[in-house]
Amino acid sequence: MSGVARVSRASLGAALLLALAGTAAPSADAAPRPPLVERVSTAADGTQADGSSNDAAISADGRHAAFVSTAPSFGCAHFTPCLLVKDLAGGGVTRIDLGSGYTYGSPMPSADGSRIAFSAGTRFLAPYLYDRATGRAKRLWPENPPGSNELGRVQSLSPDGTHVAYTIGNRNGSENFRLLYVRDTATGTDELISPAEEGDKPGASVSGDGERVAYSVRSGSEEDPADVFVKDRATGERTQVDTDLGAAFLVRITADGRRVLLEAEGGLYVHDLGAGTSRRVAEGTTSAVTADGRYAVVSGADGTRVRDLRTGLRGAALPPSAQVMEGALADKGRAMAFSSTASHLVPGDTNAESDVFVFSGPLRKNPAPMPSITERISTTGDGQQRPEASYDPVMGADKVVAFTSDDNVFVNAAGGIGQVNSGTQKPASEGTPCSSGRMVGYAAPYDPTAVRASTSATARSAS
Repeated sequence: MSGVARVSRASLGAALLLALAGTAAPSADAAPRPPLVERVSTAADGTQADGSSNDAAISADGRHAAFVSTAPSFGCAHFTPCLLVKDLAGGGVTRIDLGSGYTYGSPMPSADGSRIAFSAGTRFLAPYLYDRATGRAKRLWPENPPGSNELGRVQSLSPDGTHVAYTIGNRNGSENFRLLYVRDTATGTDELISPAEEGDKPGASVSGDGERVAYSVRSGSEEDPADVFVKDRATGERTQVDTDLGAAFLVRITADGRRVLLEAEGGLYVHDLGAGTSRRVAEGTTSAVTADGRYAVVSGADGTRVRDLRTGLRGAALPPSAQVMEGALADKGRAMAFSSTASHLVPGDTNAESDVFVFSGPLRKNPAPMPSITERISTTGDGQQRPEASYDPVMGADKVVAFTSDDNVFVNAAGGIGQVNSGTQKPASEGTPCSSGRMVGYAAPYDPTAVRASTSATARSAS
């Protein structure tokens, strides 16, 4: 991917990274912790996964991460992905398993990670809520909902895990999210928040006490195709919060139920429900916001970063291939989950898959870059440093690098380091690898007897 992408809850990405600054906020007089990157999609002993992981989310306290993986090392497969929860302190990994043939997505942990809301199904997805204390997952579905409904999706989980906003609908056109409900886990009841007549509702967010629910509605109008409303469950009052902003898309309602964050006109707005006013607080696309509405992951002109919406301080920019989910940010912006195919963030990332990482770093006016690993490429076949100078490096995909040393061209690829030119083709230079490293173009004296499996006279153009 060439740029950072916002990912919907339902999509399954290729890779997962997670940013974590620690489990406790530093005191006011404590020195800021240095930036740190840690891989999360690993086994308890740190062994890297042999498949991709994605759909990352983190609990607000920064202690638990939930993600989806297709890695066989986790007991998963490409067509049967797994939903996993990792204890970021102890390293233990728990698999949420509904049975054979299920697909999983959209994990959303409660603030303490004790409950995980998610969507899963064998043919059509449905909303579920998992309780870590009991180890059981319960399907969320209203009794006798009106109309035809065959699929559903989790939309939001209150910080304490007691209220779940979810939608149900069918495959017909724009009816995927026709009905919006809130489940009260204390009473086991489901309340209809928005009927089908209001339109399709692709996004919803519930306040901490479950009393207010913000949701998006597709209007079908070309001039204003999407609006954002808030429903007060106690009074039944329904309020539109994106007036005069054109097409608007819900990000979330704050835990106290007083403000709604929404995207409109290429930026992030905060609507004060008490005052009835909206103000623009950031430029770009927003992927995740903390429950108090202060910290957000925003993709702007300076990259994708955690931003303090009150002070304007920023975190380090994520890798260009990063993908950020809605549940990616812990309290105070100290932990951020993101997916990426980047392999330079931690040592030993050699699985050629996207992984889950943990990044932590202070928010500053001019933050330092995200830490990365520097690896020496110009070594001998057994990993020792070369006695001669090495120069003219050219990089392909997946860390494939061609370089020149002692008038020979070498390529460092997944299979190891190999010499490209024959011993009679010297001096050789200007090695240019194709993406896999199997073919390398180079300049050398013509030798009709030299036959190299890894190159040809036309290799440069072929790659």
